[in-house]
Amino acid sequence: MKNSRPILSICIPTYNRAELLKYSLKSIIPQVNEFSDEVELIVSDNGSDDHTIEVVKWAQQMGDFKFHRNIENLGVIKNIFKLTHELSSGEYCWVLGDDDMLVNGKLGKILDCIKTYSEIDYFFVNFFGKSVKERNVLIDNFDSKYSPKFKEYFMKDLDDKVLDTWEEILGIKNTLPAQSITFIGCHIFRRQIWNKYTYLIKQHINNGFSTLEATFPHNIILTHAMKGKPSYYIGDPCVLFGTGAHEWSKYLTKIELERVEELIQLYEQIGIDKKLIKYCKDDFLKRSAKNVIRTICDEDKSEIKVDFNKLFNKYGSKQKFYVTLMSEMGKKLPSRNEEVFNNFTNKFFETILRKYIKKNSALAIWGGGEIGLSLLESNLILDHLKVVIDKDKTKINKNFGPTHIKIQSPSYLLENPVDVILVASLKYAKEIIKEIKNEHNFKSEIISVFDF
Repeated sequence: MKNSRPILSICIPTYNRAELLKYSLKSIIPQVNEFSDEVELIVSDNGSDDHTIEVVKWAQQMGDFKFHRNIENLGVIKNIFKLTHELSSGEYCWVLGDDDMLVNGKLGKILDCIKTYSEIDYFFVNFFGKSVKERNVLIDNFDSKYSPKFKEYFMKDLDDKVLDTWEEILGIKNTLPAQSITFIGCHIFRRQIWNKYTYLIKQHINNGFSTLEATFPHNIILTHAMKGKPSYYIGDPCVLFGTGAHEWSKYLTKIELERVEELIQLYEQIGIDKKLIKYCKDDFLKRSAKNVIRTICDEDKSEIKVDFNKLFNKYGSKQKFYVTLMSEMGKKLPSRNEEVFNNFTNKFFETILRKYIKKNSALAIWGGGEIGLSLLESNLILDHLKVVIDKDKTKINKNFGPTHIKIQSPSYLLENPVDVILVASLKYAKEIIKEIKNEHNFKSEIISVFDF
């Protein structure tokens, strides 16, 4: 006898992605058929003008599921809310993308967890990522079966467990700590709880990922709904997160640098444990530094760029940011954009220097190469620069660039000490610092990211 109310509603919002939807349904429907008394599948089409309807009719031959078509495009958020508020009837909801794949055999496990821990309102589902092309091959040729390698797991803890508080998920070791719960498909939530907090989201907001609401509405809802409450963590990866077909790809850098920061700020505002906040912040700063390097090296393929100078001015004094930054710069010296690189390097050292230099401080630059020359663009450095140090004998007593400041050997500083030595090197910074401290025993303050 069929239950009057399913335990779980699997909800798929879609718009003009008929072929992606076709594979998603091919993956999910056979598994839903096994648990038709306990699971319902609902697809909400946002008024597509491609062949989505034909795909749905084809898929309905595999098994019964609900299909709704909006008269017009309501936008992503309203379409999701349409599913969770009106179209679904399950105790719990699971929103999956039309580019995802439900791993064969995992639906039964998820249902067992929900039934065993029915007093819990939220279940986290571990996942792994693959391109939609790879996903399609797995669905077509391997019946949606796949055992990911450990390095593919997003969350590195594979044990299923009850968590005392929902926010403990943020502290579980994973690939991207600051973004660990941004994939909507990793959340299974009690529908009543979800619907209670959707008032926090303005449904009229435009997309474009210009706000936290427009980018991660599910995280806003769940953070408020679940903070401090017990949750269940399913460490076994049950879903494949499809990559390469997201409309938000062109906004990726902006999302990672701006929206993720706002998400962390939300965690702070709502009172998430400070240790968990630090874990997320450290990862955010590392990711931000790497995104800056991608921008400088012209490796950022996003159409929407971020002003990295503004970003640097904001985070330049943060240790995780600048240490990662210099490490990445050492790996990828951006010869393709020398002007931008020099400007950036100048701003980098100037930011650090402001912490140490006083009104009458005497400054020496150690390194007469390109990085040292780029620092001459800084008035702060020029106002305090007394000498440039270099071990290359061919440079000694020559003017440094367009200035009248002479290049001298390290021994010059024995008789003419300075307050601050600025190491103008990336590749050899550690060796230079070691030499300054061990061989010359200069008493000057040494400025270099690798010395912090």
